Amino acid sequence: MRVSVIIANRDQGQWLRQCVDSVATQTLSRGHSLEIIVVDGVSVDDSWVRVCTTYPGVDFIWLSEPDSGPNEAWNKGLRAATGEIVSFLPASDMLFQSVVVQYAIEGFYLDQGKVAFQGGWVQVIDEDGHLIPETWCQGLRSLCPCTCTDYPMYFLDLDIYPPLQGAFFRRDLALAIGGMSEKYQSCHTLFFLKYFLTASRRGLSVGMMPGFSGYFRRHSNARSDREGIRGIPYAQERIAFCKEMAREFPDVLNRQHLHQLLANAYKREWISRRVYSKQPVWKWIGAYVRYTHHRALSR
Repeated sequence: MRVSVIIANRDQGQWLRQCVDSVATQTLSRGHSLEIIVVDGVSVDDSWVRVCTTYPGVDFIWLSEPDSGPNEAWNKGLRAATGEIVSFLPASDMLFQSVVVQYAIEGFYLDQGKVAFQGGWVQVIDEDGHLIPETWCQGLRSLCPCTCTDYPMYFLDLDIYPPLQGAFFRRDLALAIGGMSEKYQSCHTLFFLKYFLTASRRGLSVGMMPGFSGYFRRHSNARSDREGIRGIPYAQERIAFCKEMAREFPDVLNRQHLHQLLANAYKREWISRRVYSKQPVWKWIGAYVRYTHHRALSR
């Protein structure tokens, strides 16, 4: 099995070498191979000179041209990838230890080869690489190593998706859904929802690896912190995206699923307006009403 790790970079040279090294030093068993594709958005820093492009047994590709953001960069890498399995990785983040890719490969052979996804937990680090007492996705502990095809409600109930760092996908399925959404740029993890719904439609299962799969770095230039879970644009995009998914997957999402999706989305908008943005009452109370309405109907 061949695995392609696609790294999106723009002016993250100070961390890019660590990111690439965390992938290139992965230990694979015989018969498997690794490909690294760095998609650079024409960085103006010294990203290129900081990266070692020669790693024994690893194919390295550097693509550099203008793009609209990381989603377009990952899509370019997805189209250029040759592996059956792909992983998307921000340039400031890293894979966890040297066995993550091997664990992922083994996971895709479970459930008679009908596994569509393998991921794990993520540890958070600061700009200098020191651990921060914060862990993502411990709530997904029970989803290991595989679950049945009736899993959409599991993720909807949690209101959380596995982190992107150390998450592995089937390239054919990722291409079939068009890759990352270039229409919705504030949160790339909306890709997870469409991917999981498509996998469910095709009778495929998903799984979580037993432990950590990556590191997420918090830093002043982190786009996910600027525009991600705390941002109103993310919440509004999630609402629009969930409505699109409801129209596209009526055979997978029943009314309970739909209301749970919308409840979670309006909850994000309410929290963003009330807690993070400190907006006037009238600007967030509507989102709170819609959240409680859909929450009641989802039960």
